[in-house]
Amino acid sequence: MSDEPSDAQKLIAEVHQAHWPRRRHDDVDLWTECRCGAGKFYNPADHSKHFAAELDKALGGLTRERSVVAVYPDNEGEPKCRFVSGWTVTE
Repeated sequence: MSDEPSDAQKLIAEVHQAHWPRRRHDDVDLWTECRCGAGKFYNPADHSKHFAAELDKALGGLTRERSVVAVYPDNEGEPKCRFVSGWTVTE
């Protein structure tokens, strides 16, 4: 495996830099501002949700894919799911 970051890793790093959280405070409140200027997030989890939405958007939207995988020797199916992206490398 190469030590060079993949195109997907580069995209994720780019989105992360654009949405880096900054902690701010005044005499009363403590909040997080996003580097992109999206506003104040008084709950850090809200900024995490904002970042996740922006990353999802950059990857072209993640969708859940479900399938049944046969487990041998009894041939009973076991449900599995994964998230897949519509993202492709564009240059």
